Amino acid sequence: MSLLSYAESELNLIGLTDKDEYNAMMRKHILHIIKEFFIGRIDDQNWEGIDLIKQIAEIYAVQGYDTQILAASVRTSLHIVQCATHGADVVTCPLSAILGLLKHPLTDLGLAQFLADHAKGSK
Repeated sequence: MSLLSYAESELNLIGLTDKDEYNAMMRKHILHIIKEFFIGRIDDQNWEGIDLIKQIAEIYAVQGYDTQILAASVRTSLHIVQCATHGADVVTCPLSAILGLLKHPLTDLGLAQFLADHAKGSK
C-alpha cells in the first residue's frame, strides 16, 4: 500500500473527506509526539548532551511546538537535575541516578549531627 493510498484510507476511516482538514488534524496531533534524545551517548562522543536538550527546548519554545522532550540514556543524578532545568519533560535513567537525588553529603552530616545531639539530650 502506498503512503498516499494509506492516507486516503485513513481519511475515510475517520470520516474526513477534505485532505486539508485531514492535514490540519494530523499536524495538530503530530506536534504532541515525544522526541527522544540520548544524552549519555552524546556525552560518550565528547559532546555535551545536556546542551542539546537546552537548545531543543529553546527552539521548540520559540517555534511554539507542543512536543515533549524525552532525555534518554541519563546516567547521573546531576543529569536528571540538568534535564529538568533545561526543559526535558521525561527522562529514562537507572534507579541509582534517582536514588542519588535523595542523598547529599551535607544532609547526611547534618542528620548524623542532629541524631547525636538528640541522643545527648535524651540522657
